[in-house]
Amino acid sequence: RGASFTTRDLAFPVKNSDVAFRPVYMVNAPDGSVLIADFYERYIAHGQHYQSQIDPTSGRIYRISAKGKQRDTDRRLNKKTDDQLRKILDHPNKWHRQTAVRLLGQRADAAAHVALRKQIGTESGQAALQGLWALHQAGGLDAANATELLAHPNPLVRAWVIRLQGDRRELSAGFFEAVRQLARHEGHPEVRSQIAGTAFRLPRDQGLPLAAELLQRTDDLDDPFIPLQCWWVLERHSENDRAAVLALFDDKNFFRQPMVEQHILERLMRRLAARGRQDDLAGCARLLAAAPTKAHRDKLMAGFSKAIEGQALPLLPDALAKQLRQLDNPPLALRVRLGDEVALGQALGVIADRNKPARERIELIRAAGDVDLSRLKATLLGLVQSESDAGVVTAALLFLQRIDDPALGQAVAGRLADLPAAARSTAISFLASRAKWSGQLLDAVESGRLAKRDIAATIVEVLLGHGNKVADRTKAAWPSAGQPASNGTAAEIARVRSVVEGRTGSPYRGRDLYLQRCAACHKLFHKGGDIGPNLTAYQRTDLDTLLPAILDPSREIREGYEHMQVQTRDGRRLSGFLSDQTNRLLILRGIDGSDTVVEQAQVKSNRISPRSLMPESLLNGLTDQQLRDFFAYLRIAQPIRN
Repeated sequence: RGASFTTRDLAFPVKNSDVAFRPVYMVNAPDGSVLIADFYERYIAHGQHYQSQIDPTSGRIYRISAKGKQRDTDRRLNKKTDDQLRKILDHPNKWHRQTAVRLLGQRADAAAHVALRKQIGTESGQAALQGLWALHQAGGLDAANATELLAHPNPLVRAWVIRLQGDRRELSAGFFEAVRQLARHEGHPEVRSQIAGTAFRLPRDQGLPLAAELLQRTDDLDDPFIPLQCWWVLERHSENDRAAVLALFDDKNFFRQPMVEQHILERLMRRLAARGRQDDLAGCARLLAAAPTKAHRDKLMAGFSKAIEGQALPLLPDALAKQLRQLDNPPLALRVRLGDEVALGQALGVIADRNKPARERIELIRAAGDVDLSRLKATLLGLVQSESDAGVVTAALLFLQRIDDPALGQAVAGRLADLPAAARSTAISFLASRAKWSGQLLDAVESGRLAKRDIAATIVEVLLGHGNKVADRTKAAWPSAGQPASNGTAAEIARVRSVVEGRTGSPYRGRDLYLQRCAACHKLFHKGGDIGPNLTAYQRTDLDTLLPAILDPSREIREGYEHMQVQTRDGRRLSGFLSDQTNRLLILRGIDGSDTVVEQAQVKSNRISPRSLMPESLLNGLTDQQLRDFFAYLRIAQPIRN
């Protein structure tokens, strides 16, 4: 598929009923068989492995041979002459080909160079590619020969000669010009992908022209790699050679190229605006001024809007402010961000109008909240007290959280029971974020209006962080809060194993349980949330790995999903994992999936918690049969249909 490829599953090359069988590497042997390295460990625990707490004597190696086929005995290739080695460059066994390449490279001499060049020129298949590698290793691939090979009939030879010359980080003038010409008419996507990959490694005066040539083609519009490879070339130089990148867009025809329209404009504008520096913002103005049509300006503005989402507009250069005000019918959210008082009034009306689409109202809440939160406060409070759309309520809570007002805590706590279900966890996080509001949350727990099980362990940890009376009340409600997991976890793992192992369950019923308990955070077979890791490729068939991960999630937390606690200068305590950060912003994603945006200047302190965001009580309340159903679905290899 374009510069990439697709695969299809065949049979397993080897199966083993031993649960400790861990095949980790497979390679062909000199005799034509296949060797498989077996790690042989019953329980995979990376923490122990890093500390060498493994048995180094239990590994195994298996050999797989074709039935009725004699093994190759011609294995002493170092005794062969150069001519004999060249003849096996297309040997069916990969070990023979690679060994011949290595030996020819080590025996570098002028005569060998001549012979290899001749073979590469006359061959068109595997022998030509292997010959190229041998010639390179022998030091015989010069710029002149490389330029000639750009016309070779084998596309892999063309791609590799570009790769090998690009390893020098700068191309000779003649070879660069030949590659630039090739970029205009090359018919094979893998060669075009290599041109883009090499362009990333080259200096500005060579990398940008090569990327520009590829961007003016339409062959790769839907390729999974090449458009992004071209973007990475431009992005690499947008910091120190911004003027050279922007100069490409002085050509109106370049603006109109489909690859540029679809893959570059929005990304480049977002990249410049996200930095927020005056020279970057001036670059945004230059792009808007050069855009030939409204459609191109709309593409640019989509990137600009994403870059400034969650923050107030920085001081804009006059040139950019002028361009933004000249936009044809600019979006209401942008007009709000630009400080248009009339637009702000219109936005407040739309936000309060339940007949307007929720997506539009949420966008305007974010825009108005970044500009004038004081004017928005009353409108947002009204939404918290009566709105039925969970997304709108969640957006309102995230912005009201910035205002230190005891009355807000009372209002949110008063509606906890009848809030939209999907917004309730955000409301709990809201109340826990400030010491003054935490009392309202604890009142609800102590009175029974809110069940303890509805408070995630990470929220309990936030409550403890407030100290004083809030911490005392929290410890009274959750006596084990802040303590290591009890020894009962091992017993629960053993119990669930005894219920599930060797028993049958229905993946169809299990799917419903998964959707109720896991899908809000985890994706499986393209369905679910993006809060936690994608489970599709996870080792889900192994209960030794799966049960501890579910029942004791804090034992080993996957990198990138550590729970972070942030204390802000305005008195908030926030919890989540680090979704993103720039030099200006820090973005935390909570267990409810909502993003809390904090300006770096507002961060007083932050720390990584040893506790996972994943609740330890995930399986609580399930009957034995429901457990079997749940794991039947979680462990299937392919998605099921109704």
